[in-house]
Amino acid sequence: MIEKVLVKVKKYLKSPLTWLVVAMLLAIGYSQIMNLSKSFKVVDTSTVLSVISAKQADSVLLVDKEQLIRVVLKAGVLIDGASKLEASYITAQEPQIVELLAQNPPPKKWNVKVPTQSLLVSLIFTLLPFLLIGFIFFFVMSRAQGAGKAFSFGKSRAKLNSKETPQTKFEDVALSANLVKKSWNKTLQITLTAPFLCIRQVLPAMIKRKNGSIINIGTVNAKAHFGSDSYSSAKAGVHALTRTVAVRYGPDGIRCNTIVPGTINTDAWQERVDQNPNIFEELKPWYPLGRVGTPKDIADAALFLISDDSQWISGSELLVDGGLLAGYAPMFATVEGSDK
Repeated sequence: MIEKVLVKVKKYLKSPLTWLVVAMLLAIGYSQIMNLSKSFKVVDTSTVLSVISAKQADSVLLVDKEQLIRVVLKAGVLIDGASKLEASYITAQEPQIVELLAQNPPPKKWNVKVPTQSLLVSLIFTLLPFLLIGFIFFFVMSRAQGAGKAFSFGKSRAKLNSKETPQTKFEDVALSANLVKKSWNKTLQITLTAPFLCIRQVLPAMIKRKNGSIINIGTVNAKAHFGSDSYSSAKAGVHALTRTVAVRYGPDGIRCNTIVPGTINTDAWQERVDQNPNIFEELKPWYPLGRVGTPKDIADAALFLISDDSQWISGSELLVDGGLLAGYAPMFATVEGSDK
């Protein structure tokens, strides 16, 4: 009887399927152990926001890459029996969270954690369960009956690392994508999130007195492609924000408009001027009025929009672009043939 059992056991041990199942169970166990190592109780984002609003948080940490918010509660405070909470959030909620923390700062302050763990280490920990499964699978298969023929690949003729083959490292690709994401997010924070937060700050007083005029600075880049992809996308959001504020708060006596400038000769262009001192001269032909704009052009438009002369103007886009968007000046002569 015992001999029959041992024979069956040996038979099962020789089966690749058995070891594949074992490897999967080990991977699941590894995952569970990693999860148990976290001492934070997972809760809804609304729970964390309520804790911050009630000033029950002792410290708060925003984990930027994983979009997690971790809260350590004050001594004696427990939520569902836990003193440490963790919740996930989406990018759109970040301004609300930051504003809430600024209004209700925890005693031990709050911080934003930018992960410093190397990409290679993160990759190893992520792929470890799958590498374990693969290793056990091929180890067993190489010793299974008939495996010598099934897994004998012979001498490879391929030169996987030949000089003619471009070597693109995964970490290089990931790093580039990460840098692009950081640059994109930074542009959106400065160009779109900042006006949003400023408007939120001034709205209560304007609503209270039933009067107000908000002017956003947009760009012709939001109306047509002139380069600067992230900046153009963010400014398009500003144009939409103007319409939102104008419609939502119009009944409260608040007007909101966008000034849409073309190229304005300011210090913001200094880096480009250093690279090409003639850049403004080269841009002039694209403007029907024959010049680039000045800060005074924008100031005059702003004075008009806050004056009594514009009391019935709201949700509009005031083009201050020297005629740029009316039509591309060098093009019509080519189309007509009048440039000959």
